[in-house]
Amino acid sequence: MRKAPYMPFYPADFEAKTLDLNCEEVGAYLLLIFAMWRAGGKLPADEARLATIARLSKARWRRVAEKVRPYFNVCGECWTHDRVSEEITKLYERSTRGKNGAKGRWKKDPKPKSNNNVSDALAYAVAPHKQCLSEAIHIQNFPKGKFLNGNLTLDEETEAANRAPLRSRFGGAQ
Repeated sequence: MRKAPYMPFYPADFEAKTLDLNCEEVGAYLLLIFAMWRAGGKLPADEARLATIARLSKARWRRVAEKVRPYFNVCGECWTHDRVSEEITKLYERSTRGKNGAKGRWKKDPKPKSNNNVSDALAYAVAPHKQCLSEAIHIQNFPKGKFLNGNLTLDEETEAANRAPLRSRFGGAQ
C-alpha cells in the first residue's frame, strides 16, 4: 500500500486527551505522532532519535519524555501509539476493499460495451460546454428592450457594459 498523503486528525479527541500537557509537550507529542504515521506506525526506542524528531535537545527531551511517554506504547525496541495504529489499519482495510472492488468490476465485463468509448467520453465532456455556449450566444443576441428569463430588461447602457472588456468595467486600462 502506498503511503497516504494525509493523516486523519480529530481535534476534539486530541484536546480531551492532552489537557495535562504544556505547549512544548504538545508539540513534541504531535511531532512524534506525525513521524510515526510516516514510518508506518512505529518509531525506534532510541532516545537520541526521539529527541531529534521532537526537535528538542537531549536534556530537554528527558524532561518532556516523562510526560509524553505514557501516551505511547513502549515495547523494548519501538514506540507505538494506539490511535495511529488504528487509523493505519483502517486505511489499509479501506484500500484493500477498494482494490478488491475494482478487480471485481473489471472481471465482470472485461469487454467494452461499444467500440466507441473514446468518442462517448468526449461527447459527455463536451455536452455541458455546448449548452453553456449556446446560452451565452442567446443572451448576447437577445433583442434590446425584451425580457430575459421573464424578469430582466436589457437597456442600451447595460448591453454596452456587458460587451465591454472586463478590465474597463472595473476601472482598469484597456
